[in-house]
Amino acid sequence: MSNTISSGNDLSYLFGGASSSKPATLYDSLGDYASLKNGSASKLYKAYYAKEKESAKEAKNSISTTEKNAYNTVKSSAEDLSAAVDKLSSFSIYQKGEFQKTAKDGTKSDSEYDYDKIYSAVKDFADSYNALIKNGSSESLSSLNDVTVRMLKNTRSNSNLLGQIGISVAKDGTLSIDRDKFNGADISSIKALFSGQGSFADSTASRAGVMKNSAANKLSSSKVYNAEGTSEKNTDDNSTYNAIV
Repeated sequence: MSNTISSGNDLSYLFGGASSSKPATLYDSLGDYASLKNGSASKLYKAYYAKEKESAKEAKNSISTTEKNAYNTVKSSAEDLSAAVDKLSSFSIYQKGEFQKTAKDGTKSDSEYDYDKIYSAVKDFADSYNALIKNGSSESLSSLNDVTVRMLKNTRSNSNLLGQIGISVAKDGTLSIDRDKFNGADISSIKALFSGQGSFADSTASRAGVMKNSAANKLSSSKVYNAEGTSEKNTDDNSTYNAIV
């Protein structure tokens, strides 16, 4: 008969809807258990979290191109500041002689000290100091903020003495020079601020040295990433920076 079912017939069509999730879930669970038992899952987990840890470490030791440029500016400004301090600390710059000094309007007058040369060195000091303060105060360079604050405090504590020779301290800590007032300042007051161990210039140079070294260390120990998130090699000539990968 047409409705007779032989034992040899395929009966799987009767259970087409029975291949449900229950047996699959059981087998999957047994498979998961086996993976845990033989350690393969544990190895995968360890590998995954090791990769996550390495990624976190790499991210911590990376800096952006913007940060790199800021650190390089800090280093350059610190070097310029140290060079200006070296000039101002030189005994020869304060030697007496027959010189002329230039006023703001360009007129010249006779002077027994080379105020123009001294002014130029002090102006270099102020310009480098201002650049260093500006970049050292950046939120992106938090590792330098503490030293920058100490430098600002030291400057403010000397603001009265600086004012006596024509150097004013702005609210943001930057320096500006009134040339005519500077030309009229006593040479001993200038020397007291910018020459000798423990002077304002000496203590400022010491902090600048700390900032320079901190910036160089940060650059040499970090990978640099651009705005696209890809690493880039440093192209600076200085061998310290060529260590960046």
